[in-house]
Amino acid sequence: MAEQSKISHQYGGNYHILNNAFLSSLLAKLGHPETTQPTVTEYLHRAYDFLFAKAINEQFPLKLERTPTRMREVDEKTGYIEARLLTSQTSAVCVSLARAGIFPSQICYQTLNYVL
Repeated sequence: MAEQSKISHQYGGNYHILNNAFLSSLLAKLGHPETTQPTVTEYLHRAYDFLFAKAINEQFPLKLERTPTRMREVDEKTGYIEARLLTSQTSAVCVSLARAGIFPSQICYQTLNYVL
């Protein structure tokens, strides 16, 4: 049976609480009293990578594209990937909030540079 991906709550439609074992495990390790640097930063980085990738996948515009791969040299017919991809013309702005720290914004900025 598939697990629900979000937990129901009373915060309204603009809030999403994910029901995800991977993220819950990271959060448990991140908040554990014996977790110290540099491990804190590693757990935080992995959590933000996952959360931002999920947000991009759900909120950014996608376009069905057929793109050549390196396998094209071997087989002209199957050397392509056809998938819904992020449109590289998408504009995005990263904002660093003083209370939240620069680190989450930096992760988002770097990720956007890779995928857009």
